[in-house]
Amino acid sequence: MPSRMYVFTFGWSPEFVIQPLVKDGVDKKDYVLLLTNKPESEFSRKKFEEAYQQIVSFFKFTNLSNILEYREIDLNKDFTEICVDVMRILNEYIVVHKPSVIKAYLSGGMRVLVLAVFAVTRLLYLKGLNVEVYTSREDRPIIYKIPANLLTLDIQKITKEQLELLKMLNNLGSATVEALAIGRARDTTRKLLAKLKEKNLVTHTTLNRKHVYKLTPLGKLAVAAIGD
Repeated sequence: MPSRMYVFTFGWSPEFVIQPLVKDGVDKKDYVLLLTNKPESEFSRKKFEEAYQQIVSFFKFTNLSNILEYREIDLNKDFTEICVDVMRILNEYIVVHKPSVIKAYLSGGMRVLVLAVFAVTRLLYLKGLNVEVYTSREDRPIIYKIPANLLTLDIQKITKEQLELLKMLNNLGSATVEALAIGRARDTTRKLLAKLKEKNLVTHTTLNRKHVYKLTPLGKLAVAAIGD
């Protein structure tokens, strides 16, 4: 199995690291990188060490200690410079390990670090790398996957004709090509819907040999963002 690279923004809660690794079945071919900010007080240093030792114990128990590493990020600088530091660190491991997928979990650590890693993973995705981004609730380790298309959605590239179809579907809930082909040819409508489907803004099911289209959650978000 090709290697997977796990990147965690790490704070004081080891369960946000351990749970997804157990669920995924992390093994010796993978690589796990913890990113944390440099502790600025003895209290924060102690809390980090306690959490980190629990993770180290987990990796020792599973005989995977050699795939774990953590790096500290200096947050006392411009945000873009923080992103540069994160990108340099990730690129080091990407070049060496050539992972089949980069799985970033934005579940701990300082908010500025979380946002910096999110910005960097978006750039890596735009670069063509296979990137998955996850986050979770603060009160419990419930994991949410951030849709990859959300990282690249550019609502300014939605044409007027495409937007008209999105708004029609938003109002109707679902509709066939025939119902949507008002004021335009059916072939034109099909082509517009195909483009929207490529952007993951619409999806369809088949009913009585006809495609029935509806908005995806991303499509609903696009309509809400554009507004009237």
